[in-house]
Amino acid sequence: IHAGRSQGHQGEVVISIDQEIEAKIVADGVDVKDFKEMMLTLPIESYIHIVGPDRYYERDENVIRHRIDKNKGASELTVKKRRSSGSIRDRLEIDLKITPGTPSDEVDNWLRAVGFTHIFTLVKEAHIFWVRLSPAVMASFVIYDVWREDEPERKSRYIECEIEKKSDISVETAKRYIRTWVKNLQQRFGIGEPLNKSLWEIYSGKTYAMEEKRT
Repeated sequence: IHAGRSQGHQGEVVISIDQEIEAKIVADGVDVKDFKEMMLTLPIESYIHIVGPDRYYERDENVIRHRIDKNKGASELTVKKRRSSGSIRDRLEIDLKITPGTPSDEVDNWLRAVGFTHIFTLVKEAHIFWVRLSPAVMASFVIYDVWREDEPERKSRYIECEIEKKSDISVETAKRYIRTWVKNLQQRFGIGEPLNKSLWEIYSGKTYAMEEKRT
């Protein structure tokens, strides 16, 4: 069992706080209005529309994303690692919240001081819906446009479906939910198969490092 994971009553590994289970699909032909109409048929618990930068830093094979929420004056650092070369359905994702009000330049200076280099910044405009799929399962459905800060005219659109980390279910059950909702989204919008690349991998041309196995 990976550090940070636990087992359920039947010995199944449950979702850990450091585990991302999601699918990302190209959605360039999907209208945001149509996506919202689908979401409104579901038991939505909350919704936000947000625009903000994700600054990516690299040191050797290590990558850190600095996500900045200018509206709330908050930000977080995220590290991701692959668990499979063939899928990004299940990855290590560790989020570190930064104290609200901390200047982004201060975070930037700290990252540079410990050897990280700023590679590029992506900007995302996202519509995020948190949906209660069952008493134990919270999921987020997102449609967003993304572009490099220095190339604002080149936008791409994606849909993501993620089982939230606080859902009290096994990893395999979470993956079944994702498979079901990928099919639902494909049928509704005529979109393709989930990608095997994250945004960092798409825009950098590189691949996240594999998670080190721990006992």
